[in-house]
Amino acid sequence: GYFREHGMRVVYTRNGAVTPHGQEMTTRLRGRIERGTDNPSIRYRGAPAYEIADEIFPTPDELVVDKLTSSAFHNTMLDHALRNFKITDVVVTGVLTDMCILGTARVASELGYNTLVAEDACSTLTQRAHDEALLMHARVFGRVSTTQDLITEATGTPLGIDAFRRHLTARYLAE
Repeated sequence: GYFREHGMRVVYTRNGAVTPHGQEMTTRLRGRIERGTDNPSIRYRGAPAYEIADEIFPTPDELVVDKLTSSAFHNTMLDHALRNFKITDVVVTGVLTDMCILGTARVASELGYNTLVAEDACSTLTQRAHDEALLMHARVFGRVSTTQDLITEATGTPLGIDAFRRHLTARYLAE
């Protein structure tokens, strides 16, 4: 991708249990597993779905953060690593927009990072949940942009969030 090609740091996350039965997971997630509403076999270290897709697999120099909660900062070394790397700006991408993306972006903002969510580089179960999460982030925690606008900005053109807010407002007023 663009960041890797231009020498910018890329950090990956994986979310799931260390063990197949999820004993170390939060009480809420363990309860879902015990009730059968969550299948831990797809989200534990070593399971195929826990791994990063081959198409975007990290290089040996890229950091991989294993996490047990929606935020990549909670009980991980991510904040420490970013500060060691002298990172001040964070672009968040991935899945699920209304869970892990919003959780990670919110905590990044609260820790003082300039935080941007790339709206077309993340997704969730419904378009409305995706849009609402992006609007929440834009309204309270940071910025939202398309990847193309982010690349344009990275090459020196200023970018704002107002057009995105107007777009979402117009979409929901029309429904």
